[in-house]
Amino acid sequence: HNQMIYTYRVHDGPLGSEMINYFNFFDSFLNKLKKKITSNILLRCNPNRDNLGFKNKFLNSNPSFKFSKNKDLNRDLESAKIIINSAAESTFFQSMRSGKPTLLVLHKDLWNFTPEVREMYYILKNKKIIFTDINKAIEHVEKIWKEPLAWWNSKNIIEARDLFEKTCSLSDDNNWKLFFKNINKHLN
Repeated sequence: HNQMIYTYRVHDGPLGSEMINYFNFFDSFLNKLKKKITSNILLRCNPNRDNLGFKNKFLNSNPSFKFSKNKDLNRDLESAKIIINSAAESTFFQSMRSGKPTLLVLHKDLWNFTPEVREMYYILKNKKIIFTDINKAIEHVEKIWKEPLAWWNSKNIIEARDLFEKTCSLSDDNNWKLFFKNINKHLN
């Protein structure tokens, strides 16, 4: 099994008080989905810490929400029909690599990307993998819900996934060398 390793080249996000706005955004997204979808959603908060009490906030918002008890992310990924991420961080990278239909629902375009990653980001938005509009994300989830693999394995989505992997993964020694060369360039 060929293991890909992802860097923090696409790591950024909300800080401080913006986290509450981010929670409200994602909570609104979840609560606007049709009941037949929300009844099948398994939420996964950080299994090691929930400093801001998001699990309780989600339960207060919708007591029917269910939460994963797995510490191993891969077990949840394997059993998922669709994976919906709320941040462009490690879990999103692992989800994209899992082979399961993956979406990223972001609060605003507040993420800072390098030019090559920014180009890929807009391609993923255009291909309906990344969303910053709740209503568009809901419309897409409801459209693909019955057969998400038909969408995920379509030619244009596979091309976008391949671009993501090429842009964001460190799959061989040459990519590692380039990664460390870029770090050194920015540090000097």
